Amino acid sequence: MSKDRMIAYIQMGSAMAIVGSLVTASKMTVDRIPPHLASELRFIVAAAVLILLLYQREGGFHFRRNRPHLSLLFWQAFFGTYLFNLCLMYGVRWTTGVESGIITSFTPAAVGLLSFLLLRERPGWIRWVGILFVVLGTGVIQVPGAAGGDGQGTMSLWGNLLVLAAVISEGFFITLGKKSTNHVSPLYVSTLVSLYGVLLFLPGTLEELRHFDWAAVPWEGWALILYNALIVTVVGFLLMYAGVSRLPASSAGLMTGLMPVSAVLLSALLLGEPVTWIHGLGILAVLTGIALISQEKEPEPMTANKP
Repeated sequence: MSKDRMIAYIQMGSAMAIVGSLVTASKMTVDRIPPHLASELRFIVAAAVLILLLYQREGGFHFRRNRPHLSLLFWQAFFGTYLFNLCLMYGVRWTTGVESGIITSFTPAAVGLLSFLLLRERPGWIRWVGILFVVLGTGVIQVPGAAGGDGQGTMSLWGNLLVLAAVISEGFFITLGKKSTNHVSPLYVSTLVSLYGVLLFLPGTLEELRHFDWAAVPWEGWALILYNALIVTVVGFLLMYAGVSRLPASSAGLMTGLMPVSAVLLSALLLGEPVTWIHGLGILAVLTGIALISQEKEPEPMTANKP
């Protein structure tokens, strides 16, 4: 494997580990700040930082030159910024973090299917085996927690359906990200997607502000907003788009298997939840799948879709 491709895998893997922390962070955030407002504040901060970086490195937006790509970036923001975050934040409000992790285990399969349908990538058998390892591994990781529960009773159907919708939205986000970074830089994509996020969350934010008490927010709530803005959004977006621009969408999607792995480790470190040997087995399966997929040659697009 080339050095450039190895760096791309590291970037994508790091981004997905950061995104995995968003499940825990979202559950902590919605206890303090309403979902639309929390997301609005997050993307305002992130967009401000990214705009400064964009002007420093690329000299601005260059809307006339990049106009053909603005609609693609909007749909990417709609699925990955708006729907993903909204469904996740409402979902974790009505279900448990462990149950949410079970559902996010299927993100690699969602991205693999969407990359086949939208980008017409044809993964080889090694890639499909790798996807199978990741899906099985991430599912195994969550079984002990699902069996034990967290004392909150049975699963909330609506909460789990919303998390499933977030998973599908993330699949679109990553797959469309592969298309957008073929035309514009990762920094440009990250900035525009964040700005679109500000606009998309604004209507719901205005409604929530009618009944919101700013003084009631503890310092932990503001710390979570800054973490979600600077680490998850700025750092996470830049790493993800840098990685996905140099990887097949199905390979990039495979790295989403690190999301529930990250959630398990963070639950152990921050929430004191136990990690069992079954968790270790699941993590090993995920890493095996990633190792398999990283050794296969990049899939070629189907001939019918070649220009």
